Amino acid sequence: MHSALQLAVLAAAFLRLQALTPDEIAQFRTTGTLETNTGIAGWVAVEDNGRQLYVTSNGIPDHRTGPFPGPGNPNTIQEQSFMLKVRKTPVYADTPGCLPMGPVGLAINGVPLYNPQSAQCEDAVIHERFDSCHGHPDIPGRYHYHQNPICAYVQEDGKASPLVGVAADGFPIYGPVDETGRTLTSADLDECHGREVNGRYQYHITADYPYILGCFRGRVLPDAGVGRRCVCPVKRTAAQSHQSVLYLLRLIAKQGKQTTD
Repeated sequence: MHSALQLAVLAAAFLRLQALTPDEIAQFRTTGTLETNTGIAGWVAVEDNGRQLYVTSNGIPDHRTGPFPGPGNPNTIQEQSFMLKVRKTPVYADTPGCLPMGPVGLAINGVPLYNPQSAQCEDAVIHERFDSCHGHPDIPGRYHYHQNPICAYVQEDGKASPLVGVAADGFPIYGPVDETGRTLTSADLDECHGREVNGRYQYHITADYPYILGCFRGRVLPDAGVGRRCVCPVKRTAAQSHQSVLYLLRLIAKQGKQTTD
């Protein structure tokens, strides 16, 4: 009896240290839907070599997309070859790591997640155009999300958000609803946009800036498959706070109009 209890405690501790649990790894999959602009189906896979996890994908979304090129975005969606290498056991960084431009993680459908900034170091969600699934392509043709990828996962009413993706430091990324059914904001999270749940760190997506990640809480492998150079600071400024509030008010008004139509 005593040994069984010890094994249970050890198993729970092991799961807390893992980058992704087996159940979370199983969430990385696509629907098989053909992307309308390219006619290509997206795919994603996770390989475990014992020490690291390799998340690979072609970066093609498995949901509807806006017409690209289109108004406000002249770029074309193109098939990619993404490989994200993360530790199976994430290591906390001595100081939070800044976010590079380009991918900072991958969603469960294999589409990259970006930091909140545009190439001009402005809030991309406010200053750029996105399709109805909150994505768009950049100049190299990489379709990506700067904000909640609402078409990449299913949010059930009254339930905690499921896994949405994994960050380059190995920590999981969850949606905005916590285990009590409350919708989180950035004020509920630390500077990197995460918190500990049952002794395990995880990021959360929110409707307000910085939306997905604010920094890397863990150490990123040198060959993780993401950039190393930080260009734009992600720390919220007073102007960004004001713009974020205005954006949220517009979003609430838009949702209210859709409800009454």
